[in-house]
Amino acid sequence: MEEVVIIPTGDEIRQGLVLDTNSPQIMALALGVWPACRIVRAVPPPDGKAEIQEEVRGWGQGRGIIFLTGGSGGGKVCDSSLAVDCTHEAVLDIVQGGEAVELIGSNGHLLAKIVVGRFKDKLVVTLPGPTVEAVSGAKAVLESAAEDIDCKTLAIQVARAIVAQYPVKGENRFRLPLTKEPAGQ
Repeated sequence: MEEVVIIPTGDEIRQGLVLDTNSPQIMALALGVWPACRIVRAVPPPDGKAEIQEEVRGWGQGRGIIFLTGGSGGGKVCDSSLAVDCTHEAVLDIVQGGEAVELIGSNGHLLAKIVVGRFKDKLVVTLPGPTVEAVSGAKAVLESAAEDIDCKTLAIQVARAIVAQYPVKGENRFRLPLTKEPAGQ
């Protein structure tokens, strides 16, 4: 692996109102898997589709992974006081072979969309903002990145890793909208 790029999203991160705890933890995970890779934590782009796409395009050279953290929830759809979450839409519009899996649950994120696709030679993955979700999703990607896995299977693996962080007895807190198992499962 040549390069791992982490792009934290959210005006609250960019403005310093919320501490970015995801990037350092994802950096540590990546270095544990590929000690010689180049790791970059990008400056958070403004919360806008064009700005997020420009940031992804800027890091599209060379082999590696681009993680985008935050901006993949229901946002304004779920709460009118929140900003519009456009990260997943921005990424889906520019990646090749993009696949999305929605997580619908009651953990505070009523909707999160995990997107996995390719931009040039980089794998691009969107992750939710809460650290436990971002780190578990990134770990699933890093454990599978050396394998030749299609984007849909990887998106499902990421979603399952996130869902596993919320075990609840007697209640299914999340619903993965899947009607059948992906090939190879």
